Amino acid sequence: AGIEWLLSFLNWTSHIHERPYRNRPLSEEQKEKNTERSKTRSHVEHVFGAWVMQLGGKLLRSIGLGRAEVNLGLKNLTYNFMRFIFWETREPVLN
Repeated sequence: AGIEWLLSFLNWTSHIHERPYRNRPLSEEQKEKNTERSKTRSHVEHVFGAWVMQLGGKLLRSIGLGRAEVNLGLKNLTYNFMRFIFWETREPVLN
């Protein structure tokens, strides 16, 4: 794959998932690597999913880098407040 070669040429670690093909299922090592990659990926994708579903998407309609940074900063702040409220209003788990 071209992108895998480019990443190795730049001495970067690839975080691209392996996929099975017909009559060639994934090995156990490939499955473990995909599981490890999914842990990181899921944390990041949940943030972008919340942006798209609740905060108006990832598209910015502002002129200038400064305004774009402020816009993204406010979106991040809003997301963090929403997560804070979520964790604060949960019922405590009794053991």
